[in-house]
Amino acid sequence: MRRVPGEKIPTLAYDDKSYYKAINEPTGALTLQKALELALMKNPELSVYSLEIRAREAKALQASLLPNLEVDIEANNITAFGENETSIWFGQLIELGGKINKRTKLAELESDLAAWDYEVKRLEVFTETVKAFSAVISAQERVKLHKELVSLSEKFLESVKRRIKAGKVSPAESSQARVELSISHIEFKKSLNELNLSRHRLSAVWGNMEPKFEKAIGSLGMLPALPSFSRLKLLAVQNPVIERWAVEIEQRKTNLELQKAERIPDPTVRGGYTRSNESGENTFQLGVSVPIPFFNLNQGAIEEAEIRLDQGNRQRRAVSLKIINQLNKLYNLLTLAHQELLTLKTMTLPEAEKAYKIIDQYYLMGRYSFINVLYARRMLFEVKLRQLTALRDYNQYITDIERLIGQRLNSVK
Repeated sequence: MRRVPGEKIPTLAYDDKSYYKAINEPTGALTLQKALELALMKNPELSVYSLEIRAREAKALQASLLPNLEVDIEANNITAFGENETSIWFGQLIELGGKINKRTKLAELESDLAAWDYEVKRLEVFTETVKAFSAVISAQERVKLHKELVSLSEKFLESVKRRIKAGKVSPAESSQARVELSISHIEFKKSLNELNLSRHRLSAVWGNMEPKFEKAIGSLGMLPALPSFSRLKLLAVQNPVIERWAVEIEQRKTNLELQKAERIPDPTVRGGYTRSNESGENTFQLGVSVPIPFFNLNQGAIEEAEIRLDQGNRQRRAVSLKIINQLNKLYNLLTLAHQELLTLKTMTLPEAEKAYKIIDQYYLMGRYSFINVLYARRMLFEVKLRQLTALRDYNQYITDIERLIGQRLNSVK
């Protein structure tokens, strides 16, 4: 089974209950690595997939077993004084056409499919965890940003009060500053609520409805350069969602072979012995019974298996095309987000900070009005919020692409 390279993340050891219990959510700081360990060890849906592997392994074992020997005991010519003859027969069904081997191989392939389904689900949980963790980091940054805005609004209100006291501005500006401070408090409380919801969404990934961790440690960064789309496309065709179809098609081929083998009748060989209580003679007998394939040649099951095989080939092509289309869409979104972040970082944010600093200083000198300061400050924080949103989306796109290529994007050469 393929794993996610570059990440030392343990897979779910469904039979290692002591290790399962040993992974506990921290009460303080939470790292991404710890969040992934918790998710991959305790995700409720993932545990179901691991049990499915065990169930199909048991099914494969059952498929490899030979039919049981049959015993038939008969008592003939029973009278009031006892029976005159006693017969004991032993029968054994002989499966021809390699049915047992084909049935065993079919069950083993079904077990392999369950393992691939587990791997697909594991990548989904990995992606869900990283995205939820990034959302918590983003929400924490929003709280810090709105807290900073509240602090600035409070300081600005004090500055306005001093200017009113000095007779430099109208008392109406004090009311305007209080309104702005009130709005800042509202946005700050909303950001706290958003953080609380994001923390709950993250802890729910490992089945905990009440998060224990206090904060997430990490940052939302940018890649120095994006890999080429052609390189990512080559990796995407190795996605477990696609690769599982190689096993799926092999499983359907095996099922077709099994259904064709079912046309061959299986004889039952019988051997036994009869004892006559009157004469004391023993008679040994042999026999064989064979079904006559006159009406049922298993033609319906064979046709269905042929259709399922053709259907599997078409589904594989459809899934491959869907994965590549998703990759193309995400890559375009990631490229646009990358360009937006570069523009915000190198031009938009520095200019907004510069404008606010100048207007704030000139307001104290009486050269700009309250509205000018308010507009400049709002513009600055809108730019910061937009940068934070763009950075969150950028990292979400990266995580979605990593799910398609099956490895970390920063490890792609």
